[in-house]
Amino acid sequence: MTALLKRQYEGFLRTPQIFKNTALPNARIFETNEIIDINLSEKNFAKLEKHKFLGKRAEYFLLDYLESCNRYTNVLHSYQIHSEEKTIGELDFVCFDLLQQKWIHIELVFKLYVFTGDNQYDDFSHWIGPNLKDRLDYKIKKLKSHQIPLGQHKSILSKTKATEIESYICYKAKLFLKNTSVRLKSSKINQDCISGTYINIEEFKLLKHQKSLFYVPKKMDWICAATSNKHWYSFEKAEENLKLGSKEKRAKLVWQKTENGLISEYFVVWW
Repeated sequence: MTALLKRQYEGFLRTPQIFKNTALPNARIFETNEIIDINLSEKNFAKLEKHKFLGKRAEYFLLDYLESCNRYTNVLHSYQIHSEEKTIGELDFVCFDLLQQKWIHIELVFKLYVFTGDNQYDDFSHWIGPNLKDRLDYKIKKLKSHQIPLGQHKSILSKTKATEIESYICYKAKLFLKNTSVRLKSSKINQDCISGTYINIEEFKLLKHQKSLFYVPKKMDWICAATSNKHWYSFEKAEENLKLGSKEKRAKLVWQKTENGLISEYFVVWW
């Protein structure tokens, strides 16, 4: 397991849940608090190498976590639900919880959102991906109407020989506000998820004369903690990378380290 992959795994486990309490009926929050040896198995490493998307990467980290915990057994991953010879959906994870002595169903979501509204933080329609896709309210609607109910489908009950399966949601997120003076005022969103802010390319150019170093991580590294980064370069190199992202209409994450060693992260968006 490479050092970078370990940083990604650790970043995933330490990313907080987006909700203080579950915003989904019939589903509890699944936390990754069990102590494990963070060392991706060869089997899951081989599978992970085939997938470069951030969501899939998070999925294999959770799979490895469940398989590494003494608490969980009989782990089913990406279990397909069929009805009348058609696939109607897929369960992220189903496993047996030895501590609670019951089967559980876990849906995983790992997202980075920016807030595009004014101050109504509980209006989930204003939490959206940095490229203006993947709205939080749409994802919640899909979880409520389709993914969570699938955990009670007769086929998975038959597979596990269980009379009931309790559903959980593991919804990890990193959130970014408009500027550092904004404070999250929300009764539902977990403030521990606030990771930084977002600016546009013109605002980034104003940082040219700061005595700082920068790093623009690849998308699969967005899952890492900025403080774990070991490689830094000049403003000019970061700006060149960000100009390309702006031209291609792709937001990019930036890690910045001041001369005092203070590390921060923010998105530079194209819109």
